[in-house]
Amino acid sequence: MHVLASLAACPWAQVIKASDFTDNAVGIIHLTGPKLARLAGKYAPLVPALRELILRPDTPLEADVKELIAGQLDTARERFAAISHSHPGTGGTSRPPGGLRSSPSG
Repeated sequence: MHVLASLAACPWAQVIKASDFTDNAVGIIHLTGPKLARLAGKYAPLVPALRELILRPDTPLEADVKELIAGQLDTARERFAAISHSHPGTGGTSRPPGGLRSSPSG
């Protein structure tokens, strides 16, 4: 949760994190095997929080850009759900809502 608090306090960090997330998380569609399901389970819980941060009024992006990113995050959420559904028990969504670990290694 400390990551989300840090992002909430720094609007440009929201943009950078969303960009990093789309590069890493959305690109997992090109993976195969157990790593695919594990990463989908890791990234899926972050989508709602990042979407909310991007759509905040203080995020320094134009409204149409925010909506574009929100759409990309919605697509990511759908992909992660499909991956978790097709790979039950291999990574799924085992983390609590928010998806972030409380330890520094998280």
